[in-house]
Amino acid sequence: MNQLSAIRAFARVVEAGSFIRAAESLDMPTATLSKLVRELEAHLGVPPAAADHAAGIGHGRGPGLLREGRSSAA
Repeated sequence: MNQLSAIRAFARVVEAGSFIRAAESLDMPTATLSKLVRELEAHLGVPPAAADHAAGIGHGRGPGLLREGRSSAA
């Protein structure tokens, strides 16, 4: 897994509010995007950001994780 690509993918899903919109903006299949996010979550040892990935992770824990990551990177 390319961690940087996975982090960017996660951020795009949170910002877009859904996997479908994020995949379209990244010009990649939704299944590929979902796999990247699942791999990132597994690598970090965190539970999925949303119980139903198809519904998007713009809700649930996604925005909080994105804020934490951005503040850590600053």
